[in-house]
Amino acid sequence: MSRIERIQKAKNTYPLDVVAHRLGLRTETRGGELYAVCANPDHADRHPSMNLSMRGKYAGKFKCFVCNARGDVIDLVALALKMTTPQALDWLDGESRRAPLPAPRVVKGPNVQPLNTDLTSFAQAAYTRRSDAAARWLVSRGLASVMDLFRLGSTDAPGFDVALLPQNYDRENGRIYQHKNFLNRVVIPYIDPVGVSYVNARALGEQKPKYLKPARPQGGAVPPYLLHMMLEMSEQIFVTEGELDCLSLHAALPGVAACAVPGTQTLSERDELLFEDREVIIVMDNDDAGIKARAELERRLLPYARSVTQAYVHPDFSDVNEQLVKRGKKWSAGYWEAVRTEAAGKKVYRTAL
Repeated sequence: MSRIERIQKAKNTYPLDVVAHRLGLRTETRGGELYAVCANPDHADRHPSMNLSMRGKYAGKFKCFVCNARGDVIDLVALALKMTTPQALDWLDGESRRAPLPAPRVVKGPNVQPLNTDLTSFAQAAYTRRSDAAARWLVSRGLASVMDLFRLGSTDAPGFDVALLPQNYDRENGRIYQHKNFLNRVVIPYIDPVGVSYVNARALGEQKPKYLKPARPQGGAVPPYLLHMMLEMSEQIFVTEGELDCLSLHAALPGVAACAVPGTQTLSERDELLFEDREVIIVMDNDDAGIKARAELERRLLPYARSVTQAYVHPDFSDVNEQLVKRGKKWSAGYWEAVRTEAAGKKVYRTAL
């Protein structure tokens, strides 16, 4: 048997999850996906951050969302046991089973509680206790018509329950704590079919950072904002750079299908598949970061989407929200309706910059 044939046989014979357990890697299931403590000996993983893909396009592959280790079942063994590919194959085939299996990793130091990623209660409290000041700020950004539709809230009301604030994570000592910096912010919830999977919190004043998100030390990508809701609405989907730009499109064009990818590094390979056979219209900011983001998104979505159209905010403005605020809803509606019509005709709509 040739080496190539042996490698292929190993991939077809040894399930990734079974091998992970044989290696002593602790696993858990989140959102229907299997995660394991990272196999990389140089990554002191406290929470399972390595995705084990068991189905779909990436079945039989693993990827750590923290250290970026990735590969197939053979690479997993080679990484965990610091072996070469031939040695990993021998281990899998049982020729080197006389060597003891590694013991499960033990987390040293203080006991670490699991990070609570259920943000539904926090988002609900922020929405029901949204202050008048926060409502006025949203109105000033042209978002009056969507602030209830997408349950935008705030944490600036007196006596807001600190226990509900999203958690942050101190990697040095494994301590999880409630982050007081989430106070005095507008809360933008990531609503999905089962609740709220994530939030972004925008400062109402001058506090830094302007945007604050919960830490996710266990890894896992951030889902595109509103994408799961939009998939049921249309085959044509706008993709913006930030949540406020996405909300601005919804305010300008009621009924439009628009989502946001706030940073291409947050888009997982799994979520790329959701754009399969869709007409995608990419709208990024008019700056260097936006230029890089639109090129990266086009590269990643083009293999799946039916078409990818690059559309631009009018050059007088930096982003979709500024355009809405300064030119108004009627003008913005006409502008983006023209973009939508051109994209539907499989034409690339570009505004000269």
